[in-house]
Amino acid sequence: LINFNLIIVEIKKINEEEFVNKYDLPTQIDFLYWYSIINQRVNTGNTFEKIRPNQTVDNYIGEQIYGHANEYSNTYYDDDIDYIVTCIKIRIIGFGVLNDIIISVLDKLEKLALKNKTVNPYRFEINSKLIHAKASLYGIVKFALSKGVTAELIKEWYDNFIYDEDLIEGIDPFDNIENRIY
Repeated sequence: LINFNLIIVEIKKINEEEFVNKYDLPTQIDFLYWYSIINQRVNTGNTFEKIRPNQTVDNYIGEQIYGHANEYSNTYYDDDIDYIVTCIKIRIIGFGVLNDIIISVLDKLEKLALKNKTVNPYRFEINSKLIHAKASLYGIVKFALSKGVTAELIKEWYDNFIYDEDLIEGIDPFDNIENRIY
């Protein structure tokens, strides 16, 4: 459980009030809540280990991005654009910060394992979380861009945002059905 505790310790170091002030948010971002969403996605069987033999990790992430963006389109299809943009901003900041924390914890554990000449025993679990953090982040980015939010504005909300058209586009799972055949 050390890897999960390290992630939670890092999340608890965040001063949520600073984000409210810096990004003019109507409420604090509950980073533990957004982390629970990532965990929920990992724990519902939607994990790296469920990838079909013919499917790459990149295809899997692409399908998740496409699915998350589609879910947001269905959820917010008739809401006020100001409300939608606020929801987008909270998610981009939340999933972006969590993506960075998970990468940082994975990096620390990998360096510790290398120093001790061993293998990081938490690599698989953290990579599963990282896959879902990245898919969650880029799924909301895809939705944001479809609503007219610019890449520049996304970069203001999440400093480490990388505009990658292919990643953002995702992969329609129905177009990718051959990867699901055993």
